[in-house]
Amino acid sequence: MIEENLPQIELKQIEEKKEPPPPFPASQLSTGPLSVVSKQSASSAQPLQKQLQKMSVQPSNLFKQEMLDKLIDTFNKPIVKKPNHLDKNGQSKMAKFIKQHGWKWPLLQLNSLAKSKAQWAVFEGVNRNGWGFLQSGVYYGEKLDGKRHGYGIVYSTDGLFRNPHLFECQWNMDFPTYGRLIIIQDQNWEKYEGTMNRFFNLNGQCSRHDENGYKYEGGWSNGCKDGQGKEIQSDGISGYEGSWWNNQRHGKGRETFPDGGYREGEWESGTSLGEHKYYNKQGELLKSVYFEREVIF
Repeated sequence: MIEENLPQIELKQIEEKKEPPPPFPASQLSTGPLSVVSKQSASSAQPLQKQLQKMSVQPSNLFKQEMLDKLIDTFNKPIVKKPNHLDKNGQSKMAKFIKQHGWKWPLLQLNSLAKSKAQWAVFEGVNRNGWGFLQSGVYYGEKLDGKRHGYGIVYSTDGLFRNPHLFECQWNMDFPTYGRLIIIQDQNWEKYEGTMNRFFNLNGQCSRHDENGYKYEGGWSNGCKDGQGKEIQSDGISGYEGSWWNNQRHGKGRETFPDGGYREGEWESGTSLGEHKYYNKQGELLKSVYFEREVIF
């Protein structure tokens, strides 16, 4: 359970003065009867559980179902200084997400991957280097020399809004390297997957999906969209594909509108710059608009 007596740390967004890099270079934008199936092919079509059973002659019991259930019960406990929102069945949004979508690694798969017995321990909290603090929480997973190492799960909340955070990750001496992060915010879930850095932030090739249908896949740097990436809004049509920096459009890209039309051009720190060409959804040029760089005195 989350320790209620630990001192609370107020979230302070650490703002680093950044000089934007020069715009990224232009990038290529995206535009008879069956034969008898072999035994190997038939095996590959079997459910994951059956395949994993064949992989392990003596399945381990390093992770236990009762401990995963205990973790779900923890999701339903009151959060420090903030009441947890439970439905009529006493389930929190995080608990309902796991019951509906499952863990990133099902129990049988976890036990096929784990190398040591999973332990229940206190998560000490962490400063996320510009993204506030994670409060004290719980950890269930593998450890080495007293540190999180291998496969494991951290449940915590952020320092200001107490939004629940669930990290299902591979760990290297206390720090996450790859996995899935679920955040509950305003009673909606957000799902992030990919590589992470020592500050528990996305770093590298990652994705974000949320309950309303928003999607992003591409590059990240310390929790910010960075490099090449594609964003699709909740309508499933509009969005942006191209270069990013510090969570903003930066460099060459294409913005698509809800009607399927689009424009191509260059952005600098989120602001349109230079010539932008507008097309209808059939790809026919409609107009060109020139954007001047904004001068601030």
